[in-house]
Amino acid sequence: RLLKADSCAGDVECFCTTGASLVTEVRMFDRNSSKAEAVFLKLRQKCSFHTSWQMPTPHRSFNPSLSGRPWWDVERFAAARLLQDNRKTVLDELQPFAAKVAER
Repeated sequence: RLLKADSCAGDVECFCTTGASLVTEVRMFDRNSSKAEAVFLKLRQKCSFHTSWQMPTPHRSFNPSLSGRPWWDVERFAAARLLQDNRKTVLDELQPFAAKVAER
């Protein structure tokens, strides 16, 4: 029913997020990977994933005011811009931790 809802019918992101939720829940609660794969096969063409394991772990609800954006597109993703603008500071702060890992 969720996948046929009007709110998700024309929205691929909503459809695939809802589908990923369904696949994850079948896999977790039914403890049935083959049943989860059968559900995935119904979603595959619209969502363009090759396996059900590529589907994102979904959020608990769909919020139409949020949109998915590629994090590597700095112009469209504020967190990426913030990291890029403060790259030196971030790397300087991480340096002591990297040194400790290297010592192990």
